[in-house]
Amino acid sequence: MLQAYREDLTWLQEDRLKELQSIKQRIGTNGGEIFDVSMFNPDLAPQRVLLDKLVEASLKPQNHRYSVSRGIRRLRDAFAGKYQTRFGAALNPESEICVTMGTKDAVLDTLTCLASPGKRVLFGAPTYPAHLSAARLAGLSTSFFDISDDEDRMLASIAEKLRSEAIAALVLNFPNNPTGVRVGPSFYSKLAALVRGSGVFVLNDFVYGEMSFDGEATSLLAESSLREQSAEVYSLSKAYSVPGWRVAALCGSARLVHQVTRLKAHVDYGIFLPIQAAASFALSTKEDLVKPLAAQYNNRCSTLAGGLRRLGWTVANPRAGACVWAKAPEPLAAGGSLRLAKELLSDAGVLAMPGLLFGERFDGYLRFAAVIPEERIRQALEQLSRVAGHQRTGQAAGM
Repeated sequence: MLQAYREDLTWLQEDRLKELQSIKQRIGTNGGEIFDVSMFNPDLAPQRVLLDKLVEASLKPQNHRYSVSRGIRRLRDAFAGKYQTRFGAALNPESEICVTMGTKDAVLDTLTCLASPGKRVLFGAPTYPAHLSAARLAGLSTSFFDISDDEDRMLASIAEKLRSEAIAALVLNFPNNPTGVRVGPSFYSKLAALVRGSGVFVLNDFVYGEMSFDGEATSLLAESSLREQSAEVYSLSKAYSVPGWRVAALCGSARLVHQVTRLKAHVDYGIFLPIQAAASFALSTKEDLVKPLAAQYNNRCSTLAGGLRRLGWTVANPRAGACVWAKAPEPLAAGGSLRLAKELLSDAGVLAMPGLLFGERFDGYLRFAAVIPEERIRQALEQLSRVAGHQRTGQAAGM
């Protein structure tokens, strides 16, 4: 039994990025230039007022005591206020909001509470790798529908999966990572008709909810008819440039929020109180702290997507977030995305995320995160153009 348990956990030892990190370290040690666009780890600084609020709260001795696992009431009130004013969804901060240590914490705890023997979790493909890990940790098998700009096609695919498989939870991620695809209100109203009364729980990872480039964003929770069998995770990490704070919230179904709250009570004592105080201010201030950052990411993504297209990559402009999902041209893609990522890092100093990590079917893709200034994006594109040029020269020589 112990041996079987160990075999089940062998995936925890996998590190497909280890070789990339070794190459990166070698280049850095030798003084080479690296354009690291692999991880969406915001390089833009948080607004100064947030740092001031954090310092102010840190100077109060009582704020260094234990917190509560579900978050202080002030922060839950702030999340409720954000949902009401920004997304038109009314939430009860006492029963429908649980503060979590980032989105990973929320998704894992939710799937743990929803797990049932023989049941599956349905994801959109390509799939954010942390979601796949959460499903495995929760003991759930996985199934997939294709992410598309065609909402009706996605809904038809979801409906077919719900008819043919034992699905416990449908995990969405709109606006989507890595594609930048988002959905509108009609998607959720049609989805409600599909899942209502089915026992399938719907969870949306809404981390990019405020990072739509035209300012439009649709929350799953605005579809009130789904409230009792749905929840959404809102995070400050990317939109407010505070990923290290680990502040998010699971919002929605009172039943699920209660279950997750009880689970967290056995696991942690909540987030550092000064961080909760500063996050409360961020969510409740009338000043738009997100729009200036989203505008910069929009410009960066446009520059990156346009440059990659000129080099022969297949790219759609993302409508939200800060990542560009790009299909590599032949023959660059011939050896797979992990090999290509190694080549681009070794030959151009550009480190991108292999598409393989988002699903086996996406081995011809790379994800580029717009986490370097526009000028450095242009420099990275110039470096990539030399790699593409070498490929074309090699083809010609072979002919």
